[in-house]
Amino acid sequence: MAENPAVMAEIARLAELLPIGPDSRIEDVTASVGIDGEKKYWKARHKIANFLKHADKDSDALLAEQDVDNANLLIQAIGAYLDLLHRQLLPEGLVLWLFVCARDNDGSAVPERFQPTFALLSKLGAEERHEFCSAMIKKLSERASAA
Repeated sequence: MAENPAVMAEIARLAELLPIGPDSRIEDVTASVGIDGEKKYWKARHKIANFLKHADKDSDALLAEQDVDNANLLIQAIGAYLDLLHRQLLPEGLVLWLFVCARDNDGSAVPERFQPTFALLSKLGAEERHEFCSAMIKKLSERASAA
């Protein structure tokens, strides 16, 4: 992140907006959102779960395709998996994570050893990225099975 000029410029811009200075301590800084912002966040975050939870009450209800992002749902599941089990990701989870990072053009959390793969995925179009990731999962799974 520190090597990305655009990210650093945005951080500097945001820092100018914050009421902090060189003598500030982390204990003195708080972040919050208003009640309306909080409600909006949780409503959007739970939209799909609430749709499924109440599907039996309104069988004619529809969910817009653009409201469903399976990749983000799977990434949330991967995060929960890592939080609970503290294990390395299997090939499918690792490749999905790299796929989403490339799709969202955010390599800030990608470790150095995966940066070349992230860079390659970032340059590919959507269909090519899917095909490359499918082949990568197969290759990594074969390698894991052989070990």
